[in-house]
Formats: sequence, structure tokens, C-alpha cells
Amino acid sequence: PCSIRMLVMLELIMFAKSAGPIARVWNILLLASLFAGASAFSLHASPSIDMSFDNVRSRAEDNDPYYQAALAFIYLNGEKGQKISIPQFRSWAAKSSAQAHPLGLFAMGYVGQLDNDPNKTKRFYRRAFGPSEGKLIKMAAEGDALASYCLGRLFLSDALLPEIPKDPRLAALHFRIAADRGHETSRVQYAVFRIEGKVVDKNEAEGFAMLLQASKKDLPAAHYFLGRAYFEGFGVEINDNRALVHMVAAAELNYQTAQLSAAQFYAKGVASPVNWELAAKYAGMAAASGHAKAGELFKEYEKKRLESPPLDPQPSVRVTVPSP
Repeated sequence: PCSIRMLVMLELIMFAKSAGPIARVWNILLLASLFAGASAFSLHASPSIDMSFDNVRSRAEDNDPYYQAALAFIYLNGEKGQKISIPQFRSWAAKSSAQAHPLGLFAMGYVGQLDNDPNKTKRFYRRAFGPSEGKLIKMAAEGDALASYCLGRLFLSDALLPEIPKDPRLAALHFRIAADRGHETSRVQYAVFRIEGKVVDKNEAEGFAMLLQASKKDLPAAHYFLGRAYFEGFGVEINDNRALVHMVAAAELNYQTAQLSAAQFYAKGVASPVNWELAAKYAGMAAASGHAKAGELFKEYEKKRLESPPLDPQPSVRVTVPSP
């Protein structure tokens, strides 16, 4: 914990040198929290991480705003054995933010991103991160994994420009911290950074191992990126069969991009004979969840399903997996 705390302080000092005045105040708050004492950055300050889904939901239903936000993120990311459910995410985010909990405020800001409403996003992100309160910052400094996850998401966003600049390097740092505290969604995001090697040292094998670890919790994003890793050979030998297995697993857990990828796999005969029925099924799922490109593909695949036998063997061909 101490070494991680020192690493964060060094990163924040470097960040503050190039930041604007509001961002510098923001960093002073976090640095002050980090210097507060040896109890900061406890690895056990994230009460929802090791709790069962039923226990988190029970606390949320008891009107605890922390657990309402935790439950919202469970539904957003498909954690603890749940399928992704954006309506449930919206509902619990609203309940938590109504009590002005910083995690709930951030969640409502993310709802604004889903709705393509930048004003809503900025309004709620300012309330969650603003230097006048800095409650979410203090939660992260005290060791809360969900707060560190939110910080990672913030630094991947340009919602608070110019006060808080987008900084993928700091995002990676916070995802790493949250992953070290047991947050599997953050582990997946940091694994992707390791595979890509753009903001942290490239290590495909380590990134693949992290994805494999997270997939054991049946996390949709872990299955999706494992599917891409097997398909592209990131940290592992190319294996179209395993790529398809993981892509379908993510699709069934309502990971939108995986639904479109699974549809394309079946349409192109990747690791399977061309199957227009399954191609149409997964394209339809992606379209129903609002994927911009899925509607036209569904119409195309459904037309071919009606015109073709259920199975139409063709030589396997490779396709491009869409970016997340």
C-alpha cells in the first residue's frame, strides 16, 4: 500500500505541473489525503468488493447510497454474475445521486455520457470531483476501489476540459490501483492498457493473464477482450475456436460490442460454418441495446437467414473485430 501511495503522489505531482489552476487545487486535495497518515490507502476500504450480489442489493434496498452506487456499477459492468443492464444502472445511479453520494453523482455523470448529454455529464462530474468538496477524491485516497475506478474513468473523459485534462496515463494508474484492491472491471481495463502498450509498458502476456483471471468471475468485458486476444494473437497463439467461445459468452452477458462481433463471426464463418440464424440473433441483440451499426447488419443477416438453409458451410475467413 505504501509503495502504491508513493507512486500515486509522484504521478499527481507530475500531472499538476502541466494542469490548470482548478486541476491543481484538485490535486492538492488528493495529495493532502495521501499524506494524511499510514491508514490511508487501506486495501480493505472497499466494502462491496468481497460482498455477494445479494448482500450488496440488500444494503442498496435499505437506502444506503454507497451500496446503491455499487449496485449501479455491478449492472453497468455485469459484475458478480449479473448480466449488463443499463436500465438497472440508471435506476440505482439515480437513487444514489439523489442522496448526493459522490459515487452516485459520478454514475449519473456517466448516464449523461450514455445519453450523449455533455452538459449533464459535466454537471454531475463537477459535483463528484469538484475541489470545493472532493469527497470522491478522499474516498480513493482512503482506499476505496470504486472511487479509484471512477477516477480512472474520469481521466479517460474530456468532460471537464480544460480544468481537468484527459490523461490516459493517470487513468491507467488508477485502474491499476483499483485492480490491486480486487476490482475486476478495473483489472480488465488495465490489462487492455498492458496489451496495447500506449500509456504503460507493453506486455501482452501479462495483459492476457489478467484477462484470463478476470474471466473466471464471468465478467463480460473480460470475455470480450479475451475473444479479441485469441482472435488477434495478443499474448497467446491465435485460436479462432476460443475467440468465438469468449465472444459469445460476452454477448450472452449483454456486452454490446461483443454481440456485434459474435454476429460477424457467425456471418463470416469464423470457427464455425456460416450460421445466419445466430448471426441475426446477435446482431438483433446489439441493435436492441442501441448499437449504432447493428440495425443494418441485423436486416442483412435476417434477410439471408430467411433465404438460406440454417447452416451454409463455407471456408472460414477472418474479419476485423470492432474496437470497443
